[in-house]
Amino acid sequence: MCSICRTLQRQLEVIKAGKLTLVVSGPQPAYEAARPYLDMMGVGSSYVGDGELSRIVKICHNVMLAWSPSRSASHDPRQKAGVPGMPSSIS
Repeated sequence: MCSICRTLQRQLEVIKAGKLTLVVSGPQPAYEAARPYLDMMGVGSSYVGDGELSRIVKICHNVMLAWSPSRSASHDPRQKAGVPGMPSSIS
């Protein structure tokens, strides 16, 4: 099985197990209206702010999976993008 197929298979397993989590951005009133339906699709959803911040969070999540622990938080692109709640340093 190719690596893309394995990745998709793992994602389907997460969805089938009901462990999907969603990161959502855009107008907050739209999120609040859709939240009950989004939360039904898995274990919950997180609102990260206006615009397309969820795309930044997704990219950062992928990068963080391969991130060296020796890197400092000052290199965290989430801070530069303005994602709220990001720590100023990682212990």
